[in-house]
Amino acid sequence: MSSSKTSPTPTGTATLLLETATKLITSLPKSDTHSVASAALDSAGKIHTGLNVYHFTGGPCAELVVLGVAAAAGVGVGLSAETTLTAIVAVDNSGKVLSPCGRCRQVLADLWPGIGVVVDQADRDGAGNGEGEEGQEKVLTVMSLGELLPWGSLFTTTHSNLFSARKFESNTKQPA
Repeated sequence: MSSSKTSPTPTGTATLLLETATKLITSLPKSDTHSVASAALDSAGKIHTGLNVYHFTGGPCAELVVLGVAAAAGVGVGLSAETTLTAIVAVDNSGKVLSPCGRCRQVLADLWPGIGVVVDQADRDGAGNGEGEEGQEKVLTVMSLGELLPWGSLFTTTHSNLFSARKFESNTKQPA
């Protein structure tokens, strides 16, 4: 990564993140446990990466792992609270760009509402699951969460206050 203070263009960011995530996932043996990689760029220019952890009981998607990796590196917390995540991408083990699932879209909207999400415009099958035509050239673009999650519910201060109140009430109730 260059030491320049100039931010990469959206297309440059998309390409950089795609290359990073693809390099990570394709460097591993094919596996059902780790079949998706994600890469996210922070406002300081650092790229954070992660892999999904598939298990029949459920497991985190690669995008959610990256959020934890970035937080562990100080992004958005402590002394680095002013550092934010600016863009994210997920790719499968064939290098195909994946649009985030509904859960990931909602978590991203709640925690990083300004993050850009890299998608492949050439893959418009309607499901957002990377099932585009074989051999089709990627057309990368960075979309807002509002474009990906129209009419989405954001975890607002009101939701947070209600959650805290319910948690407090359940901890203070006396047994009958």
